[in-house]
Amino acid sequence: KYGTCFDISVLREGGKYRMWLSWRPQKSVAIVESADGIHWSEPPKIVLGPRPETGWEDDINRPIVLKRRDGYHMWYTGQANGHSAIGYATSKDGITWRRMSDKPVLTPELAWEKVAVMCPHVIWDGKKKQFQMWYSGGEQGEPNAIGFATSPDGIAWKKLESNPVLTPDRANDWEKHKVTACQVEKRDGWYLMFYIGFRDEEHAQIGIARSRDGI
Repeated sequence: KYGTCFDISVLREGGKYRMWLSWRPQKSVAIVESADGIHWSEPPKIVLGPRPETGWEDDINRPIVLKRRDGYHMWYTGQANGHSAIGYATSKDGITWRRMSDKPVLTPELAWEKVAVMCPHVIWDGKKKQFQMWYSGGEQGEPNAIGFATSPDGIAWKKLESNPVLTPDRANDWEKHKVTACQVEKRDGWYLMFYIGFRDEEHAQIGIARSRDGI
């Protein structure tokens, strides 16, 4: 009906669920809402669209939305000319968004990142007063591995020197090709990471990893 809608980020607030997603035919991030997590509002409402004039945002997708007392924060993937980079926007209501920079806040610069950094997942560490991002880097079709970066403001990011933090496990047939597109949460003193493992370019499954330090 609406074409491809996936790459979701969900928050529960005020007795309802809010889901931001990649609306691929529209090259945009859209929002839908639900009271029960099963029945969702239609049609999706576009909240962040492409900007071809910037040279890196022909296509917008793969959002992660984080809510703090100061409002909503979104990191997303911008794609153009066979490359991917990560952008940042903020909002007071989760619907009207303001980009915080005309340039990407994270770009592929290192050998392992090849032509793409994408699929950001971000959490806020209140003790360290920093945003923590796990991102995928590598090829444009499906990236190859997962890296880690930190930022005090969501704009200026410092990548971990020993990146990547998760790479394909050649001993496991189901994830020997690539690992990518993770989501992370903290629970009981652990960072829990759910990620996609690729057997080959066409076959993927979901795995779980854990870490004491997120690295």
